[in-house]
Amino acid sequence: MSAITLQINLCPGDIAYAELTVPRLVKMYRPFCTHILAIVDCCPPQTTQFVNAIKKFAPDEFAQRVSVLEKILIGWQQEGLFDQVVYLKPDSNIFAGLSKRYLRGIVQETHDAFGHALMSYMAALDIPKTKYILHFDADILMYTQPGSTWLEEACDRLEKDSTLVAVSPRISPPPTHPDLDPEIAPALPNHPESGWLSTWKTHSVEGGWLSDWISNRCFLVDKERLQKLQPLIADDEKLSVRFYAQLHQLARRLAKGSWLGNLGDLPQLQPGDSFSRRLRNIVKYRLLPIYPQPPEVMLHAKLRREGLHCLYLSRKDAWYVHPTTKPADFIQLLPQLIPAIDRGEAPKEQQRCSEIRLHFWKEYLQTQNLDASANK
Repeated sequence: MSAITLQINLCPGDIAYAELTVPRLVKMYRPFCTHILAIVDCCPPQTTQFVNAIKKFAPDEFAQRVSVLEKILIGWQQEGLFDQVVYLKPDSNIFAGLSKRYLRGIVQETHDAFGHALMSYMAALDIPKTKYILHFDADILMYTQPGSTWLEEACDRLEKDSTLVAVSPRISPPPTHPDLDPEIAPALPNHPESGWLSTWKTHSVEGGWLSDWISNRCFLVDKERLQKLQPLIADDEKLSVRFYAQLHQLARRLAKGSWLGNLGDLPQLQPGDSFSRRLRNIVKYRLLPIYPQPPEVMLHAKLRREGLHCLYLSRKDAWYVHPTTKPADFIQLLPQLIPAIDRGEAPKEQQRCSEIRLHFWKEYLQTQNLDASANK
């Protein structure tokens, strides 16, 4: 295989579970990778029509969480877990270059409209020097069967098919019922916890499915092929995106003490709301375009225009799940959940669903514990 960088994104929101999930991923894939890189996003999201940043990311509390995350990373570096750690902070010089290369210099914000990472994903794809980048978010719970060769197959498929930009393992545990294999898609489309929408088209091929949607959670990407897609904003889109950026900048200014209210602090329209409240909701959710777009959306549009794809492998020896939310009971369950995933286990209700279905995992693990106690 060609050289691979294992790259993991972290942010202050990962503190509660990162010490359980991140070393596990590094241990799993270090034997196959020549460089281990952490991109650490220390920037608070900006206020948008969907996010009240001041309320959700109180400055003092956010700074404290950044400090805790930095201490965790220092400890990991001392242990030799990572070869390189890059911290992205509000005053980082890297953002201008990333914006110019990937976003035509128009989008300057560090996060998308929903408060999710934007620039840190651009950095994750830009900083590594190797031909291939194996990317994980810090909250990914990956199963890889000992002796699995999914990475080898992924590299081979990228080498042989010039229409591929990236390859992903299964995004959910495979079905155990023989009648459901092969499936028509890598996950149940439009199921609320599947992690897949029917609008993300798939095409069945040998060994998997092709799609022009790349999930930013986990993938192996050909960096050389990806660089040819720069910038992600098409030439005929730059005027509209620049207009959206200016419109949102104006809206943020108007929102300070005006009839618009705080852009990120208005609930969805409810019956009986006052006229002014209804008007503010119409402006926010109907008239203001979504800006900045999530990185997956921009990449999806680029792949569709260029006729390129991501391959989702159908093999069952490598798959992952992802927690949509991380409530306290998820954190408490994690020490039991990880060993089960290491064994390749999952409740049947989790099959073909990428988002962790916590209620079913609780039942499943409780049953497993009872069976183990009975056999003693």
